[in-house]
Amino acid sequence: MTHDTTELLREVNAGCTMATTSIEQVMPNVKDEKLKSILEETKHQHEVLSQDTRDVLAENAEIGQDPPMVARVMGWIQINAKMMMHDTDNEIASLITDGCNMGIKSLTEYLNKYESADEKAKNLTKSLICLEEKLLCDLKAYL
Repeated sequence: MTHDTTELLREVNAGCTMATTSIEQVMPNVKDEKLKSILEETKHQHEVLSQDTRDVLAENAEIGQDPPMVARVMGWIQINAKMMMHDTDNEIASLITDGCNMGIKSLTEYLNKYESADEKAKNLTKSLICLEEKLLCDLKAYL
């Protein structure tokens, strides 16, 4: 496995972990059942994609990567601070939308940065981007 492939897969895994963690943090505050269903399904899809990514890494004796501690802490602070001020489904949709936008931007940059990654890694990255884009569309009704 090339360096670019390994690094791209690690970033996909970290992105899935960040998304899953963010969804878990907001779920106790979700009031609308349809929004709750959207987030639960998306969380499940992120978990499946994360597992697929870890499987590819493991086939090549590599391990996944957790998001940087600073990113996790800052995400936790942002979510909890905003939830304390505005405990609404609108705020939840706004927070998750911001995360989707950051994820899409970062993943696209990683696709360009690790351009010699293999097609399997690129396809997993594109799958995560598509998942984030779909979630953005699903959340528009709550903004």
